[in-house]
Amino acid sequence: MPAMSWGFDSPTGTFRNHALSNRLLFQSVGRTKVLPFTQVPDQGLGTHQGETFNMFRVTSLAVPTDAALNESIRIPIDRTTIGTRSITVTEHGRGVEYTNLNEQLAAYAPASYLQKLLIQQMEFSLDRSAGRAFQHTDARIIFIPTSATGGTFDTDGTASTLASAEFSFAHCGVLADYLAGDIHCPPWQSDYYMGVTTRRTLRGLKNDNLLQSVHLYLREGDFFYRGEMGMTENIRWVQVDVATTLDNSAGASTTIGEGMVFGDEAVARIEVEAPHLRANPNYQNDFGRTHAVAWYGIYAFAPWYDVSVDGFARIIRISSS
Repeated sequence: MPAMSWGFDSPTGTFRNHALSNRLLFQSVGRTKVLPFTQVPDQGLGTHQGETFNMFRVTSLAVPTDAALNESIRIPIDRTTIGTRSITVTEHGRGVEYTNLNEQLAAYAPASYLQKLLIQQMEFSLDRSAGRAFQHTDARIIFIPTSATGGTFDTDGTASTLASAEFSFAHCGVLADYLAGDIHCPPWQSDYYMGVTTRRTLRGLKNDNLLQSVHLYLREGDFFYRGEMGMTENIRWVQVDVATTLDNSAGASTTIGEGMVFGDEAVARIEVEAPHLRANPNYQNDFGRTHAVAWYGIYAFAPWYDVSVDGFARIIRISSS
Protein backbone atom coordinates (compact mmCIF):
# COMPACT_ATOMS: atom_id res chain seq x y z
CA MET A 1 0.00 0.00 0.00
CA PRO A 2 1.15 3.57 -0.56
CA ALA A 3 2.68 5.37 2.41
CA MET A 4 0.36 7.10 4.84
CA SER A 5 0.82 10.66 5.96
CA TRP A 6 -0.80 13.33 8.08
CA GLY A 7 -2.96 15.77 6.13
CA PHE A 8 -3.75 19.10 7.79
CA ASP A 9 -7.07 20.49 6.56
CA SER A 10 -6.84 24.27 6.52
CA PRO A 11 -7.98 27.19 4.34
CA THR A 12 -4.53 27.42 2.76
CA GLY A 13 -4.18 23.83 1.64
CA THR A 14 -3.03 20.41 2.86
CA PHE A 15 0.22 20.02 4.78
CA ARG A 16 1.84 16.64 5.35
CA ASN A 17 4.25 15.61 8.08
CA HIS A 18 6.53 13.13 6.32
CA ALA A 19 8.47 12.49 9.52
CA LEU A 20 5.37 10.74 10.84
CA SER A 21 4.37 9.03 7.59
CA ASN A 22 6.69 6.03 7.51
CA ARG A 23 6.42 5.33 11.23
CA LEU A 24 2.63 5.34 11.15
CA LEU A 25 2.53 3.23 8.01
CA PHE A 26 4.70 0.49 9.44
CA GLN A 27 2.91 0.54 12.80
CA SER A 28 -0.52 0.05 11.25
CA VAL A 29 -0.09 -2.04 8.11
CA GLY A 30 2.68 -4.09 9.69
CA ARG A 31 0.28 -5.48 12.29
CA THR A 32 -2.41 -6.68 9.89
CA LYS A 33 -2.67 -10.38 9.06
CA VAL A 34 -5.18 -10.64 6.20
CA LEU A 35 -4.45 -7.37 4.38
CA PRO A 36 -1.04 -8.56 3.05
CA PHE A 37 -2.85 -11.28 1.09
CA THR A 38 -4.89 -8.80 -0.93
CA GLN A 39 -3.48 -7.67 -4.26
CA VAL A 40 -3.81 -4.54 -6.35
CA PRO A 41 -4.76 -5.29 -9.99
CA ASP A 42 -2.38 -4.21 -12.72
CA GLN A 43 -5.00 -1.87 -14.14
CA GLY A 44 -4.60 1.22 -12.00
CA LEU A 45 -7.55 3.14 -10.63
CA GLY A 46 -6.87 6.72 -9.65
CA THR A 47 -8.76 9.93 -9.15
CA HIS A 48 -11.27 11.28 -11.68
CA GLN A 49 -12.01 7.79 -13.06
CA GLY A 50 -15.39 7.12 -11.49
CA GLU A 51 -16.40 4.92 -8.58
CA THR A 52 -16.55 1.57 -10.38
CA PHE A 53 -13.49 -0.43 -11.33
CA ASN A 54 -13.77 -3.12 -14.01
CA MET A 55 -11.32 -6.00 -13.76
CA PHE A 56 -10.78 -8.08 -16.86
CA ARG A 57 -10.29 -11.83 -16.77
CA VAL A 58 -9.22 -14.00 -19.67
CA THR A 59 -9.80 -17.72 -20.05
CA SER A 60 -6.69 -19.85 -20.43
CA LEU A 61 -5.83 -21.33 -23.79
CA ALA A 62 -6.40 -25.06 -24.10
CA VAL A 63 -3.25 -27.16 -24.31
CA PRO A 64 -3.25 -29.02 -27.65
CA THR A 65 -2.85 -32.78 -27.73
CA ASP A 66 -0.12 -32.32 -30.31
CA ALA A 67 1.35 -28.92 -31.24
CA ALA A 68 3.42 -30.30 -34.14
CA LEU A 69 2.99 -28.49 -37.46
CA ASN A 70 2.90 -29.71 -41.02
CA GLU A 71 4.72 -27.62 -43.59
CA SER A 72 1.64 -27.30 -45.80
CA ILE A 73 -0.84 -26.44 -43.02
CA ARG A 74 -1.34 -23.02 -41.47
CA ILE A 75 -0.77 -22.52 -37.74
CA PRO A 76 -4.07 -23.22 -35.94
CA ILE A 77 -5.58 -20.18 -34.20
CA ASP A 78 -7.05 -20.71 -30.75
CA ARG A 79 -9.70 -18.49 -29.25
CA THR A 80 -10.24 -17.19 -25.76
CA THR A 81 -12.91 -15.14 -24.01
CA ILE A 82 -12.71 -12.02 -21.86
CA GLY A 83 -14.99 -11.37 -18.91
CA THR A 84 -15.26 -8.47 -16.46
CA ARG A 85 -15.75 -8.06 -12.72
CA SER A 86 -17.03 -4.72 -11.38
CA ILE A 87 -15.99 -3.38 -7.96
CA THR A 88 -17.29 -0.13 -6.50
CA VAL A 89 -15.08 1.86 -4.12
CA THR A 90 -16.44 3.64 -1.06
CA GLU A 91 -15.18 6.07 1.56
CA HIS A 92 -13.92 4.73 4.89
CA GLY A 93 -12.78 6.54 8.01
CA ARG A 94 -13.26 7.52 11.64
CA GLY A 95 -12.11 10.43 13.78
CA VAL A 96 -11.79 11.68 17.33
CA GLU A 97 -11.72 15.22 18.72
CA TYR A 98 -9.95 16.96 21.59
CA THR A 99 -9.91 20.51 22.89
CA ASN A 100 -7.13 23.04 23.03
CA LEU A 101 -7.69 23.28 26.81
CA ASN A 102 -7.00 19.56 27.14
CA GLU A 103 -3.91 19.90 25.00
CA GLN A 104 -2.57 22.76 27.10
CA LEU A 105 -3.32 21.36 30.56
CA ALA A 106 -3.08 17.56 30.26
CA ALA A 107 0.06 15.80 31.46
CA TYR A 108 0.15 13.88 28.18
CA ALA A 109 -0.40 15.48 24.78
CA PRO A 110 -3.68 14.18 23.32
CA ALA A 111 -2.18 13.89 19.85
CA SER A 112 0.29 11.23 21.00
CA TYR A 113 -2.18 8.72 22.41
CA LEU A 114 -4.90 9.54 19.87
CA GLN A 115 -2.46 8.66 17.09
CA LYS A 116 -1.98 5.25 18.67
CA LEU A 117 -5.72 4.67 19.04
CA LEU A 118 -6.43 5.69 15.45
CA ILE A 119 -3.62 3.49 14.14
CA GLN A 120 -5.09 0.55 16.03
CA GLN A 121 -8.61 1.27 14.80
CA MET A 122 -7.44 1.60 11.21
CA GLU A 123 -5.49 -1.67 11.51
CA PHE A 124 -8.53 -3.61 12.71
CA SER A 125 -10.81 -1.93 10.17
CA LEU A 126 -8.56 -2.73 7.20
CA ASP A 127 -8.07 -6.33 8.29
CA ARG A 128 -11.79 -6.74 8.90
CA SER A 129 -12.63 -5.44 5.41
CA ALA A 130 -10.07 -7.79 3.88
CA GLY A 131 -11.30 -10.74 5.94
CA ARG A 132 -14.93 -10.08 5.01
CA ALA A 133 -13.95 -10.03 1.32
CA PHE A 134 -12.38 -13.49 1.63
CA GLN A 135 -15.58 -14.70 3.35
CA HIS A 136 -17.96 -13.05 0.87
CA THR A 137 -20.47 -15.24 -0.94
CA ASP A 138 -18.73 -14.27 -4.20
CA ALA A 139 -16.07 -16.75 -3.05
CA ARG A 140 -18.31 -19.59 -4.14
CA ILE A 141 -16.45 -22.72 -3.06
CA ILE A 142 -16.84 -23.82 0.56
CA PHE A 143 -15.32 -26.83 2.30
CA ILE A 144 -17.22 -28.25 5.28
CA PRO A 145 -15.45 -30.91 7.42
CA THR A 146 -17.92 -33.71 8.21
CA SER A 147 -15.56 -36.54 9.21
CA ALA A 148 -11.99 -37.00 10.40
CA THR A 149 -10.72 -37.41 6.84
CA GLY A 150 -13.26 -35.78 4.52
CA GLY A 151 -15.98 -33.25 4.03
CA THR A 152 -18.48 -31.63 1.70
CA PHE A 153 -17.90 -29.01 -0.98
CA ASP A 154 -20.55 -26.39 -1.73
CA THR A 155 -20.07 -24.31 -4.88
CA ASP A 156 -22.90 -21.76 -4.65
CA GLY A 157 -21.38 -19.48 -1.99
CA THR A 158 -23.60 -20.71 0.86
CA ALA A 159 -22.75 -23.47 3.33
CA SER A 160 -25.64 -25.95 3.50
CA THR A 161 -24.10 -28.54 5.85
CA LEU A 162 -23.08 -28.39 9.49
CA ALA A 163 -19.35 -28.86 10.11
CA SER A 164 -19.30 -31.70 12.63
CA ALA A 165 -15.62 -32.70 12.61
CA GLU A 166 -12.44 -31.09 13.85
CA PHE A 167 -10.18 -29.77 11.10
CA SER A 168 -7.39 -32.28 10.44
CA PHE A 169 -4.24 -32.90 8.45
CA ALA A 170 -6.28 -35.17 6.15
CA HIS A 171 -8.54 -32.23 5.30
CA CYS A 172 -5.48 -30.24 4.23
CA GLY A 173 -4.69 -32.94 1.69
CA VAL A 174 -8.26 -32.75 0.36
CA LEU A 175 -7.99 -28.97 0.00
CA ALA A 176 -4.54 -29.07 -1.61
CA ASP A 177 -5.71 -31.65 -4.15
CA TYR A 178 -8.86 -29.66 -4.92
CA LEU A 179 -6.90 -26.45 -5.45
CA ALA A 180 -4.33 -28.02 -7.74
CA GLY A 181 -6.32 -30.73 -9.47
CA ASP A 182 -9.99 -29.66 -9.58
CA ILE A 183 -9.92 -25.90 -10.07
CA HIS A 184 -6.27 -25.60 -11.18
CA CYS A 185 -5.66 -22.62 -8.92
CA PRO A 186 -2.20 -21.07 -9.37
CA PRO A 187 -0.18 -21.12 -6.10
CA TRP A 188 0.18 -18.02 -3.98
CA GLN A 189 3.95 -18.09 -4.43
CA SER A 190 6.39 -20.70 -5.65
CA ASP A 191 4.51 -24.00 -5.28
CA TYR A 192 2.60 -23.35 -2.06
CA TYR A 193 -0.87 -22.07 -1.17
CA MET A 194 -1.88 -19.98 1.84
CA GLY A 195 -4.36 -20.83 4.56
CA VAL A 196 -5.72 -18.22 6.99
CA THR A 197 -8.06 -19.22 9.79
CA THR A 198 -8.76 -19.06 13.52
CA ARG A 199 -7.30 -20.87 16.51
CA ARG A 200 -10.30 -23.24 16.77
CA THR A 201 -9.76 -24.48 13.23
CA LEU A 202 -6.02 -24.83 13.74
CA ARG A 203 -6.24 -26.62 17.09
CA GLY A 204 -6.51 -30.01 15.39
CA LEU A 205 -3.45 -29.29 13.26
CA LYS A 206 -1.40 -28.10 16.21
CA ASN A 207 -2.02 -31.44 17.93
CA ASP A 208 -0.89 -33.39 14.85
CA ASN A 209 2.74 -34.47 14.56
CA LEU A 210 2.57 -34.09 10.78
CA LEU A 211 2.37 -30.31 11.05
CA GLN A 212 5.68 -28.79 9.94
CA SER A 213 7.03 -26.08 12.22
CA VAL A 214 8.04 -22.82 10.57
CA HIS A 215 11.77 -23.38 11.10
CA LEU A 216 11.61 -26.66 9.15
CA TYR A 217 10.56 -25.16 5.83
CA LEU A 218 11.64 -21.51 5.87
CA ARG A 219 15.12 -20.79 4.58
CA GLU A 220 17.30 -17.73 4.87
CA GLY A 221 15.70 -14.91 2.92
CA ASP A 222 12.19 -16.47 2.91
CA PHE A 223 9.32 -14.20 3.91
CA PHE A 224 7.64 -14.94 7.24
CA TYR A 225 4.00 -13.90 7.53
CA ARG A 226 2.75 -12.37 10.76
CA GLY A 227 0.86 -15.07 12.67
CA GLU A 228 2.29 -17.93 10.60
CA MET A 229 2.28 -21.14 12.63
CA GLY A 230 3.21 -24.00 10.30
CA MET A 231 2.64 -25.86 7.03
CA THR A 232 0.65 -28.93 5.99
CA GLU A 233 1.03 -30.51 2.56
CA ASN A 234 1.88 -27.39 0.52
CA ILE A 235 -0.37 -24.99 2.49
CA ARG A 236 1.20 -22.45 4.86
CA TRP A 237 -1.10 -21.46 7.72
CA VAL A 238 -1.60 -18.07 9.39
CA GLN A 239 -3.64 -17.75 12.60
CA VAL A 240 -6.03 -14.82 13.10
CA ASP A 241 -7.34 -14.15 16.62
CA VAL A 242 -9.47 -11.03 16.02
CA ALA A 243 -13.11 -12.12 15.81
CA THR A 244 -14.17 -9.14 13.69
CA THR A 245 -11.72 -10.29 11.01
CA LEU A 246 -12.48 -14.02 11.12
CA ASP A 247 -15.01 -15.45 13.55
CA ASN A 248 -13.74 -18.26 15.76
CA SER A 249 -17.14 -19.95 15.26
CA ALA A 250 -18.32 -20.76 11.75
CA GLY A 251 -22.10 -20.86 11.50
CA ALA A 252 -23.57 -23.23 14.08
CA SER A 253 -20.47 -25.42 14.21
CA THR A 254 -18.63 -26.05 17.47
CA THR A 255 -15.60 -27.61 15.78
CA ILE A 256 -14.24 -24.98 13.39
CA GLY A 257 -13.98 -21.23 12.85
CA GLU A 258 -14.04 -19.21 9.66
CA GLY A 259 -11.08 -19.64 7.34
CA MET A 260 -9.89 -19.94 3.77
CA VAL A 261 -7.19 -21.43 1.59
CA PHE A 262 -6.26 -19.62 -1.60
CA GLY A 263 -3.75 -19.06 -4.35
CA ASP A 264 -2.76 -16.12 -6.52
CA GLU A 265 -5.31 -13.39 -7.31
CA ALA A 266 -7.66 -14.26 -4.44
CA VAL A 267 -8.90 -10.86 -3.24
CA ALA A 268 -8.43 -7.57 -5.06
CA ARG A 269 -7.67 -4.33 -3.22
CA ILE A 270 -8.85 -1.25 -5.12
CA GLU A 271 -7.49 2.05 -3.84
CA VAL A 272 -8.40 5.49 -5.10
CA GLU A 273 -7.01 7.14 -1.98
CA ALA A 274 -5.01 4.89 0.33
CA PRO A 275 -5.93 4.95 4.04
CA HIS A 276 -4.05 7.72 5.79
CA LEU A 277 -4.22 9.90 8.90
CA ARG A 278 -5.44 13.49 8.91
CA ALA A 279 -5.41 16.30 11.47
CA ASN A 280 -7.77 19.27 11.48
CA PRO A 281 -6.42 22.00 13.81
CA ASN A 282 -9.69 23.95 13.76
CA TYR A 283 -12.30 21.23 13.61
CA GLN A 284 -15.36 23.26 14.63
CA ASN A 285 -14.15 26.70 13.57
CA ASP A 286 -14.09 28.05 17.12
CA PHE A 287 -10.85 30.02 16.98
CA GLY A 288 -8.76 26.88 17.27
CA ARG A 289 -10.36 25.65 20.52
CA THR A 290 -11.46 22.23 19.21
CA HIS A 291 -9.24 19.93 17.17
CA ALA A 292 -9.78 16.53 15.55
CA VAL A 293 -7.71 13.74 14.07
CA ALA A 294 -9.00 11.00 11.80
CA TRP A 295 -8.08 8.28 9.39
CA TYR A 296 -9.62 8.23 5.92
CA GLY A 297 -9.41 6.34 2.65
CA ILE A 298 -11.32 5.51 -0.53
CA TYR A 299 -10.98 1.81 -1.30
CA ALA A 300 -12.72 -1.54 -1.68
CA PHE A 301 -11.92 -5.23 -1.27
CA ALA A 302 -13.59 -8.00 -3.28
CA PRO A 303 -12.85 -11.56 -4.44
CA TRP A 304 -10.99 -11.44 -7.71
CA TYR A 305 -13.40 -13.94 -9.29
CA ASP A 306 -17.05 -14.50 -8.38
CA VAL A 307 -17.42 -17.95 -9.97
CA SER A 308 -16.58 -21.52 -8.96
CA VAL A 309 -15.52 -22.77 -12.39
CA ASP A 310 -12.23 -24.48 -13.12
CA GLY A 311 -9.45 -22.03 -13.96
CA PHE A 312 -11.07 -19.01 -12.32
CA ALA A 313 -11.93 -19.87 -8.70
CA ARG A 314 -9.06 -18.96 -6.36
CA ILE A 315 -10.54 -19.26 -2.84
CA ILE A 316 -11.91 -22.19 -0.85
CA ARG A 317 -13.69 -21.00 2.27
CA ILE A 318 -13.74 -23.19 5.38
CA SER A 319 -17.16 -22.77 6.91
CA SER A 320 -20.38 -24.32 8.17
CA SER A 321 -24.13 -23.83 7.98
